[in-house]
Amino acid sequence: FFFSSRRRHTISFHVTGVRRVLFRSDPIQLDIENFFLNHEWFYDRRKNYYKNTGKRLDRIISIPYLAQSVIAIVFHEPDVARSRPSSILKKDNDYKRVFSQKISLEVYLFCARTMKNLERSIRLFTPSKSSDVPINKQWKHASPIRILMFHLGMLLVVKTLKKSDYKPKDVELIKNIDFSDELINNTLSELIQLTNDYVNSKELPINIGIKQKDFVAYILENVVLNDFK
Repeated sequence: FFFSSRRRHTISFHVTGVRRVLFRSDPIQLDIENFFLNHEWFYDRRKNYYKNTGKRLDRIISIPYLAQSVIAIVFHEPDVARSRPSSILKKDNDYKRVFSQKISLEVYLFCARTMKNLERSIRLFTPSKSSDVPINKQWKHASPIRILMFHLGMLLVVKTLKKSDYKPKDVELIKNIDFSDELINNTLSELIQLTNDYVNSKELPINIGIKQKDFVAYILENVVLNDFK
């Protein structure tokens, strides 16, 4: 296949191999890779390059993973990040929205770093002793909690900014923050309770309910904003 650079932003990304080549050749992808590298994170612009060179796996960020993180945190659409991870970047407009000069390189790193930290926190999660949130058996292990990871990332931003209707530019204000374990633990407990309430009211399985846009609207309307620590 051959595509001229003039057609770069009008091509439909329907062929996986061609799509990956286009991603790799986009200047913003190289900018992200270099910026991450300067902060000892490894952006997998060239698939498996950093894995094959022996870099820490927990610091390697794939293109789809970064896209999911940005969709969830910057655009507060964790339902999209969770429900269709493989198709987020298939449309030109979606790609341009996620990988845009309007988003700073610091914010890209913030999104990736936040989601990787949440993966670690979820593995270690234990309900707070001071929490009134009932944690039943289905939440006792990391696997079911992982499906809420992108919603958790969004809620941490909501609580830190103290606004549920934050705009992408607002994320710039917190791009250097590392969320405390206490805030993560408390927010996750609250999210689990909100999830239980929502799926019970809708009589839906959890894995179906959390993929709905209505679920995002529900947690944004009901999350507590005045307990930031």
